[in-house]
Amino acid sequence: MRILFITRKYPPSIGGMERYSADFYVTFKDQCTLLALKKRAQVNLIWWLPYALIKGIWLARNVEVIHLGDGVLAWLGVLLHWFTGKPISITLHGLDVTYKKYGYQKLIWSALKQYQAIICVSEYTRHFVETHCNASLQNIHVIPNGVPLNNLVAPKTFSAHEKTNQITLLTVGRLVPRKGVAWFIEQVFVHLDKQYHYVIIGSGVEYNSIQEIITQKKLGERVQLLGRVNDEVLHDCYAQADLLIMPNIKVDNNPEGFGIVALEAGACGLPVLAADLEGIRAAVIDGQTGFLVKSGSPEAWKQAIETQITQIKFMMSQMNEKSIKQAVQDKYSWDVLKEQYLNIFNTLM
Repeated sequence: MRILFITRKYPPSIGGMERYSADFYVTFKDQCTLLALKKRAQVNLIWWLPYALIKGIWLARNVEVIHLGDGVLAWLGVLLHWFTGKPISITLHGLDVTYKKYGYQKLIWSALKQYQAIICVSEYTRHFVETHCNASLQNIHVIPNGVPLNNLVAPKTFSAHEKTNQITLLTVGRLVPRKGVAWFIEQVFVHLDKQYHYVIIGSGVEYNSIQEIITQKKLGERVQLLGRVNDEVLHDCYAQADLLIMPNIKVDNNPEGFGIVALEAGACGLPVLAADLEGIRAAVIDGQTGFLVKSGSPEAWKQAIETQITQIKFMMSQMNEKSIKQAVQDKYSWDVLKEQYLNIFNTLM
């Protein structure tokens, strides 16, 4: 089976959908033709769409299925189906279906009703699609995001608290309001004992305000704001941290569709404390790869960190990093997800 995969989110740009697109293409490389917008997606999208339509019509001659990378491309897929007659499928993430400006909702739902298969990365996204789209429920599926098997071999080199009293918390992701980093520092971290240290990796609109909070609260010795880092530094941080923190908070019309960093951490044997919110629930196996905590509750987060760190240490001693990685591999490795995608694609033939 040959697949035409079309995406507007692809490296070198950084983000969850970019990672999804790169992993999808690598997984299906031997049977996949890629048509991707690789640079400055927001700026170049307008001119790229007509190019992708023309190029897609040409490339579709040699494929059996056309798969779109996110909801923004929904109408592109429909047009390609009209011109080529090839079946179309699409992966939906979160914000790509919940965005409400400029009549986007009417456009996307009218397009999605014409898809032969709609694949959602979480039950949260699926519920939203089912609520707003009159497509046959048989056409709507859930396949989570994943991690490649080669990302499942980076071991935790040591746990910092084994060498000192220090407990290192880590957050990785775009620094935007819904990630809850500023909220976490002001409402939770300032109340933790000095043995806790916090490393933040990422950039975004809240970078400067987070830096200001660190300065105002005199946390410079305990909080490191690293900005963007390369993969080597990122893996070192995963290896040396004690706990990945995902303190997301609810922001209207800006949900978290999944949370790939939870899988990356688990692939390195690092347990996760994550907000029990939206699509994040799909990225954490509660009690196996980490724990879910009530979103927006300072008391719940402080208690989870201070009391559940003992439970996490026990979990790590019983399950060890290898078992966490095994749990991630069994559910989220792209070898497993590939079969799920192929099962759906085969039904379209």
